Amino acid sequence: MQATCPPRSAELAALNAAVEKDRERFFYLWPLANHEPFGAQGPCFANMNILLTSPDAGFDEIITHPNIYPLAKRLMGADSIRFEEFSVTIREPILEDQPDGSRIKQQAWHRDDSHWIDHPLLLRSLSVVVYLTDVDASGHSFSIVPESLATKRNLPGVAEGGGEGGAGGAIEERLLEDDPAYSLPNADAPPGGEGSAVDVVGAAGTAIFFHTGNLHAGTVRQTDRLRHSIHLYYGHEALPPLSDRLTAVPKRLSEHGDPEIRQLFSKKNEITRLFESNFN
Repeated sequence: MQATCPPRSAELAALNAAVEKDRERFFYLWPLANHEPFGAQGPCFANMNILLTSPDAGFDEIITHPNIYPLAKRLMGADSIRFEEFSVTIREPILEDQPDGSRIKQQAWHRDDSHWIDHPLLLRSLSVVVYLTDVDASGHSFSIVPESLATKRNLPGVAEGGGEGGAGGAIEERLLEDDPAYSLPNADAPPGGEGSAVDVVGAAGTAIFFHTGNLHAGTVRQTDRLRHSIHLYYGHEALPPLSDRLTAVPKRLSEHGDPEIRQLFSKKNEITRLFESNFN
């Protein structure tokens, strides 16, 4: 699904300026985000801890934005929802011609998470991608493969249930390589239909909500345009952290004066606990 949050042009300009300022000041926290198993996707840089490095830039407010957080609560469950990760990604322009003559450099199809059979939408976690720059079919875009709940329930591993922390249907990593029905779009599906790849385009300020169990990719194209995007994840209180090594939760959020915000940021991964145990 897709929604649009309405930051004014001045707010978008401030967020984009903060992104570039952060990368200049904290360049060592912006590693080249080309990594296995997805391979080289063109110049792409990401800061997984921009909440720490730019605390006053307005990124906190994106997590609880009135056009984002209420919908996330409805999808995940108001009592269950917890913050998981927050990062900003910069995809640089790609000017060189591609060997096959196409404008698409790479689509690294993957699923971020498995499915939770105890949730009515099988949502183990929810992701929101916010475009900070305009995105159209001529530039880098987010792409996703639509799946119905019936299709998801028939995916390998989903029906078994059980699992640590109540996480039903943990899908084995090997299936990403061994099962094309799980790891690649259906080339025979009608355009825009279930099983086909859909490019999501939109103006700066567009927020894309997607099931992390869906097959998706960053579609990297030959373009002279740079793309800034926010990548936000929500999970459940009852389940293990989505990652123990990426985003650390700042104390200003985990100890916030508003009890609802404090609850949202109460789930602490290992890197957060390490910071808290070693620094006051």
